[in-house]
This record gives sequence, structure tokens and C-alpha cells, in this order.
Amino acid sequence: MRRIIGSVKNNKLILSEEKLHHLKVLRFNVGEKLEVITEDGVYLAELLSYNPWNFKICKKVDYTRELSLKITVFFPLIKAANLEWGIEKCIELGADEIHFFACKRTSEKMNKEVYERRKERWQKIIDGAVEQSNRDHRVILGNLYDIEDIYKLDFDYKFVPYEKESLKGTILNDLTFEKEKSLSLIVGPEGGFEEDEINKLIENGYTSFSLGKRILRAETAVLAGLAILGNMMEN
Repeated sequence: MRRIIGSVKNNKLILSEEKLHHLKVLRFNVGEKLEVITEDGVYLAELLSYNPWNFKICKKVDYTRELSLKITVFFPLIKAANLEWGIEKCIELGADEIHFFACKRTSEKMNKEVYERRKERWQKIIDGAVEQSNRDHRVILGNLYDIEDIYKLDFDYKFVPYEKESLKGTILNDLTFEKEKSLSLIVGPEGGFEEDEINKLIENGYTSFSLGKRILRAETAVLAGLAILGNMMEN
């Protein structure tokens, strides 16, 4: 069933003009139902009329498609097209927060002002992915960090894919996670982390692991890491 982002106030469904226009383009008919992602959960709603638009709240949806842990992804600054594709897929794979960061080898440079200008476009990409993948909640794009500010951030579980781990064959297997804990995944830029950066991450509680013998692009590595960790949570 189709899911869209909206809100419910006083048992009344509220959708933006953009969402209503989208439903009109799709020829959404009276009597059809959809699920609405709100701050208070997901609701099943039925269209009663469209001139004016009027919906009936049927019930609150009581099942979830979310993973058992809250996942925060730290995504390196890379070329815009690759970055946008990557954040879309992160949402589809279950990320709950996405933050960007710069480190010594990041090829793309961005200050806070430029970040704020691009944030609206990136949030729309995230919202579209939330709806397409039937997530239970809206994901709000996070902050722009320097890697030095990430080391000390507190999470219950911390992971970093590292290309040199493949030489030792270090892989993730048979891990168990406590439900409703927090997990951080950080991935290096093109060219990888500097040695001192990976060492500081490990010193601050990150577990480094291998994604295989091949060298992956940054956006591919993020998705591979998310897929591995998500599969462990679901199984």
C-alpha cells in the first residue's frame, strides 16, 4: 500500500499541497486507502472526497518495517550525484540518521552555508526514499561534521569498514545486538581514511571490518556495510 508523509491533528489528516497534487496526478480515487507517515506513527486513511480533500482516519498501523536498532550513518563528502544516490539507498536499507563529514582525503569541500543551501534538495530525496521503501518514520537530514567531532560521539555499537582489514580476513559474523540500542556506521572517502584517522576511530570504540578483497567506492561501501549489519539484525 502507498505511504506518504503527512501529519494527523485532532483526528484529521493534513497533507501538503505538493502531496495532494501528487495524489491527483496518480488519479487517487474516493474510497481508496493509503498509509500516512507522521511523527506519531503510521495511520491508515481513506479518501472520502477530493473537492475539497477529505480523509477518514481508519486506524493506527501496528506493524513495523524498521530494524531493531537506531542506525546513524556518517557519509563522506563525495561528488553530488554519487552522494545523492547513496543517501537515497541508505534510507531504503534502514538508516535512521544521515550526517555528512569531511576528513583529510575528502575530495569535495563544503562549508556550512553551502550545506544549508543544498539541504532542502537532499531532504526531498530522503523523503521520497522514506515513502518508496515504506518506512515508519520520516528521516531528517543531520549535520555537517569534521571527522574530529565524530570520534567522541556516543553510540552503543560503532563500525567502520576498512580496506586493509581484507588482508587479515576480518569479517562480521555471529554478532548479536540488543534491541533499541544505537549503532554508528562511518565510511571513508575515495582513497580511504588516513592511518591516524582509522586509528583514532578504533581508539574511540569503532570496530573495523572487511567488505571483501575488492576496493569499493564510498557510496557502495556504505550500502554494503548497511546491508551486512541490517541482515544481522533481522536474523
